[in-house]
Amino acid sequence: MNILTSVVTLVSRVECLLAPNCSSLNREPCKKTSNTCGGCLQGYIGSSGDHNSMCLSNKIKSTIDNNCQTDSDCSLGQICESTYKMCSYKNKLCTADCSRRGTCFYYDTISFEKIVNCTMNSGYCQSQCSW
Repeated sequence: MNILTSVVTLVSRVECLLAPNCSSLNREPCKKTSNTCGGCLQGYIGSSGDHNSMCLSNKIKSTIDNNCQTDSDCSLGQICESTYKMCSYKNKLCTADCSRRGTCFYYDTISFEKIVNCTMNSGYCQSQCSW
């Protein structure tokens, strides 16, 4: 029995040597997906599930509608929208960019309908890959 347990443990071990510093992304450590951080830490929001993208504090005050010239004028997780020069949140990312085989889309977590955008600060939508 001990040999079987050891073999199962070795087979199920995930490679995490090339994972980023997950705590700096406000994410759980790499455990389930190779070289990928876990979900967002408690009190943070972002792309759900295993990702290497930044999770933002759910206590960050919205700075949308702030004027900007460059992305550095905006809060963490926001970009300077080029047409109107206003800060807005980035869209959530799909895991591993859909492994470059699928397309990333967004859906409303209440109606499950596809939507055009799903920003980092929204708790009512998710990103998903379509194959």
